Amino acid sequence: MSPASPAALQTAEVEPPRERPRIYHVATSFVCDRETCELGEDYPELQKIERAYRLLEQRLERAPAVLHARQAIKSAHRLSEGLADTRHDASFGAVLSLAEDAFAEARVVKIARR
Repeated sequence: MSPASPAALQTAEVEPPRERPRIYHVATSFVCDRETCELGEDYPELQKIERAYRLLEQRLERAPAVLHARQAIKSAHRLSEGLADTRHDASFGAVLSLAEDAFAEARVVKIARR
């Protein structure tokens, strides 16, 4: 039996997959109020939400060129409008901007834990 045979690979000990460390963001400033620290710590997650929103927005903009059925095109258009309205009503852009400022002010650092 050669070392590269499937039977040899099955009997070899397999290392368990390494656990990925969990990433936390922690404010290190002692002069900021609690709300500013928490908002700064939330900024990386808010950035991920913003990125996902932009990707969905781009996909919905391209949808009319790809979709054929009138009903599907209308539905994609309504979804795009609804998301834009909801984003505006939630003041997400303003919150993201405040979180970015708080991130710098609170001197947020990344910590990895297992």
